[in-house]
Amino acid sequence: TVDLSYLDFYAQAVADEDLDSIDFFTLNNDTVFEQFLGQRNIEFFDGFSQGSDSKFWWDTMSFFQPTKPRVRLLKLHGSVNWYTDQHFGKGSKSIERVDDATLPYIWRAGDVPEKAEPLFLAGTLNKMLDYTSEVFSFLQSEWLRSLYQLDILVVCGYGFNDKGINTRIIEWFNFSSDKIMIVIDPSKDVIKNARPAARGLLARSKTESRIQIIQKSIQDTTWQEVRDRILNQLPN
Repeated sequence: TVDLSYLDFYAQAVADEDLDSIDFFTLNNDTVFEQFLGQRNIEFFDGFSQGSDSKFWWDTMSFFQPTKPRVRLLKLHGSVNWYTDQHFGKGSKSIERVDDATLPYIWRAGDVPEKAEPLFLAGTLNKMLDYTSEVFSFLQSEWLRSLYQLDILVVCGYGFNDKGINTRIIEWFNFSSDKIMIVIDPSKDVIKNARPAARGLLARSKTESRIQIIQKSIQDTTWQEVRDRILNQLPN
């Protein structure tokens, strides 16, 4: 078993009973986060439902179930263990989550459909072209809907180099003066290395307390530290 204790920050956040719901949006396409949640016995929703064949298939309608899951993990760029059959394209009826595919590009003999390939986005600017395909367009809409339902965004391990994601964050932050963003990043150059528009937003951390940058790695940061910073910004 791989030691993933360096991610305990996220388990601490899940344990905070004051949080009614938690959405983890990630651009990573590996399965480390799912493994971590599994090790901590944290149940989560990711958009897949078990079919009559006992396999897990992408299910757009599962997002509209009356009972809302408290913890969601939505992978905006797909995953190395998502497989799509090219005979049917990238539609919601043909994407399977293969949980025992632990290595990228390694397929289970006889279990993965012919012409199947892992479904994830790569590259710098070309990813936005794929945001229009069915599963990715829906994930983008969920990301946007979730953003506008929250007032607090905690950003970890993101370099602010995806123009599409940056645009959403900037528009959300400027939507009202109630928005609070905490950025956790050990780099001294997190502002400098961001794309221009995001650089301008992050630079406001020098004059606006509702944007704060914690210059630490995630394993050296506690949820209590972030929680205290958030509470200091909320109205009494």
